[in-house]
Amino acid sequence: MRYIFVCHMKWLRVLLFAFLMAESVAQVATVPPPQNDPFVGTWQKRRGNKVVSVRTIARDGEELIFWSRDEDRKPKEHNYRIVCDGLFHPVPYGSGSCRYTAQNVVEGESRGKGKPTVYWRREVSADGQEMVISGYADSARTTSAGAPDVLHRVK
Repeated sequence: MRYIFVCHMKWLRVLLFAFLMAESVAQVATVPPPQNDPFVGTWQKRRGNKVVSVRTIARDGEELIFWSRDEDRKPKEHNYRIVCDGLFHPVPYGSGSCRYTAQNVVEGESRGKGKPTVYWRREVSADGQEMVISGYADSARTTSAGAPDVLHRVK
């Protein structure tokens, strides 16, 4: 009986390993090459005639280069590089993670020093001219944390 249990456990480990490898390959397969990444470019949010937010996203191989300036409430700027591999990486405000869940969708988490975790999702429209950034109160991304930001491509 013990032999059967050990054999089953070995097969379960093999199946689990195969599943995890398949998940890893599937995630990598959705990362578009830098020249085809729909997020690459400059995006802005306007309120009337005033630009209240600008984001520039570039790619250097697997690294995403992110720069943003928000003047919506109080001016703040972020500038960092990160690999969207689903792992947490240090960024100026604490740590962050991101991963492509589709060619035009990136989901992530931001952990600020002494602040609660922020869960977010960025999606580029089919025509590539609009990016919607949604914040969530939970990791399942089912409870909205406010109205989404809608940015438009500048270049």
